[in-house]
Amino acid sequence: MKVKRIISKYHFNSESRIEEIILPELDIRWLSSCFKHPTSDSLLYNSYRIGPNEYKKMIEVLDIKLDLENFEYFLESASY
Repeated sequence: MKVKRIISKYHFNSESRIEEIILPELDIRWLSSCFKHPTSDSLLYNSYRIGPNEYKKMIEVLDIKLDLENFEYFLESASY
């Protein structure tokens, strides 16, 4: 499966931010690995300073709006 975009709300340096990250052609398995094992060279951690504990509210995957809990379940249960 491919991720089209992510809309995230997160806290960074005591400041709330909303960012839209356009990720065309990104494999959801790679995205899942960034959530579970963020590294300094991962796109989500390094470029956007977004880690798995900083996501707050809305994530849109393939035009399906999911909250964080459902998104994590989706990553676990997605068939490849």
